[in-house]
Amino acid sequence: MGVVWNDFQQALLGIQHMHVKRIVHRDIKVQNFLYGGPDGRTLKLADFGLSVEIHPGGKLEAVCGSPAFMAPEMVLRQGYDFKV
Repeated sequence: MGVVWNDFQQALLGIQHMHVKRIVHRDIKVQNFLYGGPDGRTLKLADFGLSVEIHPGGKLEAVCGSPAFMAPEMVLRQGYDFKV
């Protein structure tokens, strides 16, 4: 379980880092996490083709990403932010 927890923790730290930089990825899924680094155990988030910068208090409206992984707010066009 230690390996799974470490991977999950790395994924969350990567997403948190992007959010600190005000970046919303908009296509987070298992297929967009890759292993790298000198030991091959560093989890990295990839495919930033749909990512955008969001301004404080702003909302995004574009419907994009992989349909099976879209948040309801995106599909219903309700406006969304980092929470998706």
